[in-house]
Amino acid sequence: MIHFCTNQYIDCAGFTSFPALATELPGLRQLEFEYEQEIFFLRSEERVNKYLVAPIAQSLEEVKGSIQQENYKFKILNFQ
Repeated sequence: MIHFCTNQYIDCAGFTSFPALATELPGLRQLEFEYEQEIFFLRSEERVNKYLVAPIAQSLEEVKGSIQQENYKFKILNFQ
């Protein structure tokens, strides 16, 4: 599980926006509503969800709410 700037291993003091992290593996970027179908597919898959803290997604509306909540938490924790 990834916590954005809420643990001792990540220093977000210099961030002015959500960071785009790139490695040899797929990149990590801010959740956006355009990804709701893909996120729903993953969040409703039992094999994937065993590694997540969040409950299994039941609808696209639930996923949209999760995206909005995660983006809000990142904004509040890092920019105010």
